[in-house]
Amino acid sequence: MNRHEFLDIATIRLSSLFLGDSKFFAHSIDSPPLVEIATETTPPVDDIGDPSSAGRHDVVVDAPLGEFEAAYLPW
Repeated sequence: MNRHEFLDIATIRLSSLFLGDSKFFAHSIDSPPLVEIATETTPPVDDIGDPSSAGRHDVVVDAPLGEFEAAYLPW
């Protein structure tokens, strides 16, 4: 058993002791498919920079679920 599996199992077992008959996730865990979220993102064009230059380019992307930081490497 690796440490990640151990932490997952320990989390579930401890939560069952503390929560009793309550649900671990009180609300639904349903979310839209990643394909739908990705098509609705809007990257700011002015922040993209020069794609011909080498190195990592960081971009803040607006998505339906909020902002997140992304990066790309031009080849």
